[in-house]
Amino acid sequence: ADDASAGASLAQRVALAASSFDAVRGSALALSMDESGALLLQRLLKASTPSEAEDLAREFEGNIRQAAHSHYALGVLLQLVHCLGAHKAAFIADELRGEAFRTALNSLGSQLMSKLLECCSGSTRVQALVDEVLSGDLTTLFCHKFGFAVASSIASNGNHAQKRRIVSALRGGVQRFARHRYASRVLAEAL
Repeated sequence: ADDASAGASLAQRVALAASSFDAVRGSALALSMDESGALLLQRLLKASTPSEAEDLAREFEGNIRQAAHSHYALGVLLQLVHCLGAHKAAFIADELRGEAFRTALNSLGSQLMSKLLECCSGSTRVQALVDEVLSGDLTTLFCHKFGFAVASSIASNGNHAQKRRIVSALRGGVQRFARHRYASRVLAEAL
């Protein structure tokens, strides 16, 4: 409870002091774990310069997995991916490596992976993350209530080899996948 109240009071102090990057420097990760702090960071990112967004992103380095499992911090990460562009946001993909398949099956992680594919699919680092996902059980991915979104993103934004891998796995059970609540969406995207 003390951590939550301290985070909220910090967010309130920062919001009252100034809506500038100088006011949040060094506190971005803590602020992102709190609703009001995360909303403040997202507003700042929308109005940021590229160098301000890069400065904020550096505060998340080494903490992407933690942030990817926080509903509030996820919004900040999604905004960072949008603001930074493919080359600069690719560090997020690096930090998700080693847990890519599990992340794809997580309600929040799947959103982050889909956003990376949408904005950074040409990055070799994001492609490596996708290749790791594709090394897992694709039937599970297609049929999972969060994993299907990542599979659909790969089908629409992945490189040619990754798309081919999705299509090949779908061919193994077209009728089954066509009748499945989630897998049918992957099948539709792959067509």
